[in-house]
Amino acid sequence: MRKLQETGCRSARIIRLSPVLIVLIGMLCLGMFRPVYADSGNMKVAVRSDQITITLSDIGDSGTAQVYAASANEYAEGDSIHGISTIRGNGDLIGTYSCGGSKTLTIDRYNEKSEDRLYDKYYVIQDKKVLAGPVYATDIQSKKNRIRVETTSKKGILLEGDDPVTPAKDLGAQQAALNIDVTELLYANEDKNGKPVDEREHGGIAFRSNGKTYFFNKKRVDYYDKAISEATAAGINVTAIMVAMPNSDYSSHPVSLTYGDGALTPVMGFNTSNRKGLGYFEAVMEFLASRYSNTGHGVISSYVIGNEIDHPYNYWKVSKNTAKYKSGAWKGKWIEKRESLDTFMEEYTRALRIANLAVKKYAADAAVLVSLTHDWAYNEQSVRHNYSPLIRNTYAPKAVLSWIEKRESARGDYDWGVAQHNYSGSLPATDIGMVDTGADSTHPYFKITGDYNTSQFITVLNLEVLQKYLSQADMMYDGKPRGIYLTETGVSSGDCSEVGQKRQAAYIAQLYYRCANLDAVKALCYYRLVDHEAETKNNASFGLIDSNGDKKLAYDMYKHIDSKDSFVYSNPYLPYISFMKGGKVHSVAKGNISSYKDAMAVTDGFDWDAAWNLKKIESAPLKSDRSDGTDYEYELKYEYKYDKSTRRHDVIDKDTGKIIETEDCAFDSGNVTKQATRTKNGVLTYTCEICGGSYKETIPKLTTVSPVKDYIYEGVEIIPQIKVKDSNKKNVSRDQYLVTTLSGSVGIYTVKLDFNGRYKYRTSFKVTIHPVGTKLKKLKAGKKKVTVYWYAQPTQISGYQLQIAAKKSFRKAKTYTVKRKTGIKAGAKLSKTLKAKKGKYYVRVRTYKKVKGTKIYSSWSKAKSTKIR
Repeated sequence: MRKLQETGCRSARIIRLSPVLIVLIGMLCLGMFRPVYADSGNMKVAVRSDQITITLSDIGDSGTAQVYAASANEYAEGDSIHGISTIRGNGDLIGTYSCGGSKTLTIDRYNEKSEDRLYDKYYVIQDKKVLAGPVYATDIQSKKNRIRVETTSKKGILLEGDDPVTPAKDLGAQQAALNIDVTELLYANEDKNGKPVDEREHGGIAFRSNGKTYFFNKKRVDYYDKAISEATAAGINVTAIMVAMPNSDYSSHPVSLTYGDGALTPVMGFNTSNRKGLGYFEAVMEFLASRYSNTGHGVISSYVIGNEIDHPYNYWKVSKNTAKYKSGAWKGKWIEKRESLDTFMEEYTRALRIANLAVKKYAADAAVLVSLTHDWAYNEQSVRHNYSPLIRNTYAPKAVLSWIEKRESARGDYDWGVAQHNYSGSLPATDIGMVDTGADSTHPYFKITGDYNTSQFITVLNLEVLQKYLSQADMMYDGKPRGIYLTETGVSSGDCSEVGQKRQAAYIAQLYYRCANLDAVKALCYYRLVDHEAETKNNASFGLIDSNGDKKLAYDMYKHIDSKDSFVYSNPYLPYISFMKGGKVHSVAKGNISSYKDAMAVTDGFDWDAAWNLKKIESAPLKSDRSDGTDYEYELKYEYKYDKSTRRHDVIDKDTGKIIETEDCAFDSGNVTKQATRTKNGVLTYTCEICGGSYKETIPKLTTVSPVKDYIYEGVEIIPQIKVKDSNKKNVSRDQYLVTTLSGSVGIYTVKLDFNGRYKYRTSFKVTIHPVGTKLKKLKAGKKKVTVYWYAQPTQISGYQLQIAAKKSFRKAKTYTVKRKTGIKAGAKLSKTLKAKKGKYYVRVRTYKKVKGTKIYSSWSKAKSTKIR
């Protein structure tokens, strides 16, 4: 039994102040702590070196309640949100509490098995009713108060390759992101048959966590030691990205830490719903936090838990594939059925919470981060439903953050931050200003705004929207917005042409200036150093170095972007920024942009005049004799002359009138000057953003608009499939039209189809969702009768229809209706006896559902035959 101490009274309230868990770099400069309270009601949990104190006040009305300590994946019967965990129970009784009064319970931190109670959550329960909890510890005595490397710049890079730190130092990076693959790092303690395995004989590094020994891959640890220690020595803050990459051989990696073979994805989630998986995850987080808390191996100051968790079907899938599509263009492919937001988020935030407790055990200023895409609220809007059905299985990042604030704050608030993957709405695009502001005809429904309630995306052009969202009173921690770490953010150079590279350089500069002047942004870890073949084949060329090893134009610009020479390197690319605002194109050529400061306000709603600060931009301690850092205005030194035949322009010195060079035009993605219809071609005009020269192309008219009109009930929303071709017999992109998304229930629907962008056409058509059919089990012939047996299919039906006929074609068949009975489970055996004369008969069955007076039928089952005596 653990040692238990109790103090309490009904007339006084005991309040314990906790030291702040420092998360912001600016706060580290203060060198001091301020007391804060976690937003967890009237129950506080404080952890010291050998004791845990639970302070209770004003909980319940009267009578006596019990106080329990439960493991993170154990849930009281009255706790309705439990993820996929099947572990039920109140946990261990640690004391009683007189409802409405005040009391302090103190227990030993480590139990008889040497398990750390730091990871437990606490309940107050009376008569099986949860009065308070679950609540986790938020006042934690860490082994170190500060480990974070003090830096002056937010500029960073993703660390990759065998020697990742050398190029980071050449770039002058002070921030870095590093992927840590747990499947390569952590060994299983048992083989597939459950037999214990001691990996020390294979060179595994032993580590004790919660009374058990775990083993880590020495080769991977050596790599991380070298990279992290070198980065720390170079004054670089490292953010670790915790991922689990699937492999074909599970002989080494613990299967219990994954969601199983049926949930294999490009990046897997960490399964802490089972006891072994929870132990493994606590162990790996403790191993890293203890090793990289300035103990000679370098420092990891932040940990990103997972990858783009709002896209669970790729990166944190909890559910397993259960069925395949029965109809439409996706017929035969797996239906990705996502869990409810409550179930999924409980699974994710359990891992996030455990990670936070583990890192806080060793360092008060270490933080955990939530990995999200730039999609923001895209899947909550009808535009998204033109795309793959997988998209509907995403969660809006906005909804994810709202859930964490609402649920996790009540369990004990802590300093989690956001690791956003910030790109353009179109990853391969180079003219991202026009794309993201809705001026690109290839993406007519896409448009960012400056309002977190209306913007579909938060991209490199409106990152301030995320800061505004996190600046809401109920989202802040300790009175400040939560930290934003851009751990995967890049701008493509497209086909790596000269124009593509100049645009990339321009928008990277704009991105850095945006980040430098947003206080909530703590790090910009640019993605990536070198182009990757898998990305460049789709023109998603984010690297600062191309695949041949040659530095792009953006390399030197990014190297100096945070120095006094910042604008010396960035201003030559400013003319390559253009965006649509207020119905007008904004660019240097249009005369309404004369500096990067002008280029900040792509959307409304943020005061860039107040936020713009050269000291925040030019923060790196690099010496320069080229600039004093005060002149950031762009000086228009050149004129341009367009050559229509070559679609290039001459660059002419304004003072001398001499041609300096001839270069390719920077054409936009095309502006629709005349929309195509079903009967007439349209016109697309391409305009150079530098010289204003233009050329035109024909938009072929629509010739084929053919919808699929019949579907089978899938249990999910159905996106009507449309075959659209133009007069050149080419498929028209789904970006060009919106189509009504169907609820998925059996019924007859009117679907609206609305073209926009390059086309002008609107129509509607009827679509039917049919019930799922069934099949016959057997026929049992008797004297002048036959008993038909079939399988119950009770979902979305009103009953069954049977047909019996003497002919295989079912001509002149007799039809019988059997109404659905309640309480019948799928697959149960049903039967009906039909009368018939002697002879051979054929029988078939189908389901039906009556909707608004109309019967909607499934397809007929395969027929069976029998002979009646």
